Amino acid sequence: MDAEERVLSMRVLAIDASAKTAACAVADGEQLLCERFADNGLTHSETLLPMVLEMLNESGISPASLDRIGVTAGPGSFTGLRIGMATAKGLALAWSLPCAGVSVLEALALGSGAPQGSVICAVMDARCGNVYNALFRAAAGGPARMCPDRAIAVEALKKDETLQKNPVYLVGDGAEICYNKGNTGANWRLAEENRRLLRGGAVALLAQRYPAVPAAELRVEYIQLPQAQRELRARLSKRGKEDGNDCTGL
Repeated sequence: MDAEERVLSMRVLAIDASAKTAACAVADGEQLLCERFADNGLTHSETLLPMVLEMLNESGISPASLDRIGVTAGPGSFTGLRIGMATAKGLALAWSLPCAGVSVLEALALGSGAPQGSVICAVMDARCGNVYNALFRAAAGGPARMCPDRAIAVEALKKDETLQKNPVYLVGDGAEICYNKGNTGANWRLAEENRRLLRGGAVALLAQRYPAVPAAELRVEYIQLPQAQRELRARLSKRGKEDGNDCTGL
């Protein structure tokens, strides 16, 4: 069996809690077997694990039939990412399965439905006028990455040359923010509403392409420090300057 055949025969449970929505799915290769999505305003700690277990039970899929667990590793809500990661790790340890951490932005791009050749601008709301962002070129084999995942101000993003010169598809919970604040012409378009938020199926497909690691080695990719830590660092830096000490390296 070659590498491509191994990927196409892999059965993956996918979990996402990176934003206000929660999602899970099971895919066998490129075939989506089952999927759940929740946007009910409840906390992920209330909904995620029961949703995953109910989906598996109702679809008749046993943990023993799974090859790995895929989970969104970032960027996104710090609390949500930790809940999703803890859920994936707990199940992986209980079921003796490896894990694969997936980029939220790449999964959004994969599920965007953007026409081939256009630029997919995946954006998640990072608050205070900022977004988490990555750019991809829509291609037949899946989205081709054009830049790394990053945290960027909307004002800076709208000046990106790539977005000014190409047809742009906006996807993610920050799509409307960027469309309303950053649209510089008719070439910017919002992805269809049912494709704008992340679904578990896209995470399951990507998790087959990412390297698998033991659950204990799985890590959240924050991109930037949590806001509380950034505010603490700013206060310490200000205090250090007032006292004649440099605290910026903290």
